[in-house]
Amino acid sequence: MSSDELVRRVRALGADERAVAVPLDEFLVSNDDEGSLAPNHPYPGGPQGLGAALRALAASPDAVFVVLDLLEYPDAYPEGEFPFAPMAYLASDRPLAELVPAVTALGAEPPFELTSELSHHPELPAPPAGTRYVGIFWD
Repeated sequence: MSSDELVRRVRALGADERAVAVPLDEFLVSNDDEGSLAPNHPYPGGPQGLGAALRALAASPDAVFVVLDLLEYPDAYPEGEFPFAPMAYLASDRPLAELVPAVTALGAEPPFELTSELSHHPELPAPPAGTRYVGIFWD
């Protein structure tokens, strides 16, 4: 998926007005923009390497989503530049305390539980049975 295709997809989800979530694998197709995932936190292997690390922490490799903030550009993005995602959600059955060392090693803040009080979070599909979504944020 090109940057233009991703931008069209997230705009259709309402990204010009609110944060939206897309599957990690969809976000990473053809994406080698170092600033697109966990901006300001370079990771070995770039977004693909960080994506692999997130998948390894999740209960299921397809249960990882990235959260895109409001889009930066009103029209097309510059060539090769993707929207940035400062947050990810992954489904996990592991206690938060067990995830903290692995998540902070990725340059992120400690993980947090998603609760219904956090109404600003985008809609996600139901997590796999026996798991819940955990939020990961890069400041």
